[in-house]
Amino acid sequence: MNKLFFTILLSILSFSYLSGQMISGFSIENFNLSAQAGKKAIVVVFTSSHCKFATQYVNRLNLLYNAYVGQGVSFLAVNSNDASMNPEDDQNAMRAKAAYTFSYVKDNDQNLARMFGATKNPEAFILIPSNGQYAVAYKGQIDDNPLDENMVRSKSLENALKQIISGQTPSTAGAGMGCPIRMIR
Repeated sequence: MNKLFFTILLSILSFSYLSGQMISGFSIENFNLSAQAGKKAIVVVFTSSHCKFATQYVNRLNLLYNAYVGQGVSFLAVNSNDASMNPEDDQNAMRAKAAYTFSYVKDNDQNLARMFGATKNPEAFILIPSNGQYAVAYKGQIDDNPLDENMVRSKSLENALKQIISGQTPSTAGAGMGCPIRMIR
């Protein structure tokens, strides 16, 4: 009976991922999504180098990366802001300001933001590899307090990662606070 229960649960989890948004492969700078096919999950965070809400998450995201990289999770930070609207979002300036320990790429043409439907900084997505595509298993906030990590009550992204690692369907959190992605005019 345990084997039957596990098989049914796995089918339900797979269906719930597949019934949502799917992301096809992409390659940007030194990050290739298809190279992540063997991972349990891929965390993609849309962020900015000038938004006060987004900049507060660099350390917290580095800690999550360190905690989950050994568990088959990869991370990618994406800056999709139009750099002409703020020089801190220029490719070189953004990297000098934000010391991520994982890839931080510039989405100059904003194709990734459009592909994901990302609208604010920060906004987190978790992708699950599924038959050559990637199911969006989570979309939402990183946690419930972008400005003071000591006041965080709900670690939404981390909770979703724990659920995925343990084979559960993650709950999606609210969009949280952030700055709008500045689109090319």
